[in-house]
Amino acid sequence: MLSDSELDRATTSNEKANELKRVPSDLIKYRKRIDSSVQEQRKFREILENLQSKVQKYRQKAAEAEVEAINNSARGLGHGQSFPSLLHGNDSIGGNDNLWNQNPSTSGDYGFSQSTPGLLHAQANYRAAGSNPILSSTRSPNNQRRIQFAESSDNFNPESDPTVNLYQQRLKEEQYRNTILEEMIDTLKRQGESTSHTNESLTNDLLTLHETLTRAEQSRLRSSEVFKQREQKLKREKQLLQRQYYDVSMEIGTLRRKINELKSETESDLQNYKADFDRCTKTMENRLKHHETLRTTTFQRTAKEHDNAFEEVMKRYDDAVNKSLQNEHERNEVSRKVIFLESALKRAQEEKEQIEDSLKKIHQLPEVAEALGRRTRSVSPGKQIM
Repeated sequence: MLSDSELDRATTSNEKANELKRVPSDLIKYRKRIDSSVQEQRKFREILENLQSKVQKYRQKAAEAEVEAINNSARGLGHGQSFPSLLHGNDSIGGNDNLWNQNPSTSGDYGFSQSTPGLLHAQANYRAAGSNPILSSTRSPNNQRRIQFAESSDNFNPESDPTVNLYQQRLKEEQYRNTILEEMIDTLKRQGESTSHTNESLTNDLLTLHETLTRAEQSRLRSSEVFKQREQKLKREKQLLQRQYYDVSMEIGTLRRKINELKSETESDLQNYKADFDRCTKTMENRLKHHETLRTTTFQRTAKEHDNAFEEVMKRYDDAVNKSLQNEHERNEVSRKVIFLESALKRAQEEKEQIEDSLKKIHQLPEVAEALGRRTRSVSPGKQIM
């Protein structure tokens, strides 16, 4: 017995099985996307770190350039004062030794020394230094730049100094680069945040798909168990139908043998009855003919002989009449038996036709079963296969 609901369940179980087959490939794709997003985040993190280090370097260079420009402008505004007095004021308390050993942290390590009267010498560890017509520098073996300041700076104008302009231009460029790098860092931070959000959403999708896969696997196992039970039930029904078909075929074989036996018996009986009836009719005709001949011959004889003969004929006639009556009775019996046998033969033929119809239906059972297996929604839930 197959219903539309069971067929629908079978189709839905097939669809779920196909979806379950596609789930591992989807999980692999999501994992690849998550791994690629993690690698992109690592790349963005490395880019951010590199940009931050570059910004720090640019800021350090800008601070050094700014300090150097401030020192140059302060030296130009000192009007004959020495460089240490410009850096630390005009306070002479504490001696000159403290003034010559100041170490600014922004531009390098300064060591001021006074070699000759009226000329100052300074040593500084600059990473980059420009050319100044007022300054003359020499490089020491340990990569230190020695700067000699002129004693008099009355004629120095910071606005017309190309070194100051150059440092200002470099300072503006560094500030512009710093602004661009900060914007790039903000953009990369936003991209990293969006990538992290995407990663979180993909992780949540992966967990959801994993839960869906677990539920689908459980439902698939349940549906497979139900399908196995249904297959076992159909197998048992099929075995029962085969056993019934075998029993019906055996009964049909026995009925065919009985019908053939009855047919042969009725044919032989009818032939015997017909031969007996023909034989009786022939004897009656012969006796009647003989009686007529006797009547014609004895009518011309004498009275005595006629009487004797007539009596004898009458006796014979009576015997013949009795025999004819007996024969008629036997003929009636034979005809009655013939009618009974004909009716029995008709009933046997009708039973034979019914058995042949049932045989046809039984032979059509496998085709009906195959048609029921191929159809999808043609059988209603309340019908059964007979």
